Amino acid sequence: MAVAATQQLAGLALALDNLPPVTELIADCRAEADVVLPPLPTTSLRGALLPALRDRAPALLEHPGRPLAGAGVTDRAPAALVLAPDTAAVGRRRFELSAGERLAVRLVLIGERAATCADAVVAALRVALAGGIGRARGGGGHVPFALRDVSPAPARAAAPAPARARIQLVTPARIVHGGRVCASLDGAALVAAAVRRADLLARVHGGGRLVPPGRVEPAIDTLGAAIAVAPVRRYSSRQGRAMTWPGLIGHVDVGGPDLPAAWPAIEFAARAGIGKATTFGFGRLSVSAAPDAGAAP
Repeated sequence: MAVAATQQLAGLALALDNLPPVTELIADCRAEADVVLPPLPTTSLRGALLPALRDRAPALLEHPGRPLAGAGVTDRAPAALVLAPDTAAVGRRRFELSAGERLAVRLVLIGERAATCADAVVAALRVALAGGIGRARGGGGHVPFALRDVSPAPARAAAPAPARARIQLVTPARIVHGGRVCASLDGAALVAAAVRRADLLARVHGGGRLVPPGRVEPAIDTLGAAIAVAPVRRYSSRQGRAMTWPGLIGHVDVGGPDLPAAWPAIEFAARAGIGKATTFGFGRLSVSAAPDAGAAP
């Protein structure tokens, strides 16, 4: 990453050398029959993939055992695997594909340990897809998918922070504050969540803390926002019932004195996801320069 190893953020230091490496893969999956998937289709894939991973890449599901006291709502280690649709697929009641149509899935492996499991993850994905996900259109069981190809995601060039940045929530983000999933979001809260996510992954899958212990309250200005609640319905085979998980979708334009220092953590979160349930497809971000004031969104 072409930035200094330490940046200042609200009086804190970001130890950027501790960030774990991230491996991003795009899986090209072809439906073998007409299929109906949940509005966020990776929620269906995740349930099929976990058993296959337990057989082929159990090390990926075991955290390295770093202490997580004070990590957040729970002391459970964040997964080294993130799933998301490669294009936004939320906002519909359901996601439908005809036989032969394709679903692109982004797989993200976090840390050196996870990167060594890449081949096993691809093998597990192939098995999970062949076993079927979703439901056949018109009623019926799961529909098998063929794994056509797995390729590296396009490389991301590190860039300095723009004066105004747009953080786009590509899939619904379940960001927790005060023990509850947020129903609204401003720029400071969103950037703080990105820094917390980067710090937690650095502690568990990287070289150690990104920031010293304590609450992160970056000096970030909200320059514009268009955020809505997106309820995502999914079926839990473990609990045997349908569930609705709300998340936030849209964009927030940010600026302010701490944006340059926080930018590496924001870019990292754009690769590794943000908030809860990233293994289901929640919390995928994209970041870019925001339109100038007065420009069309």
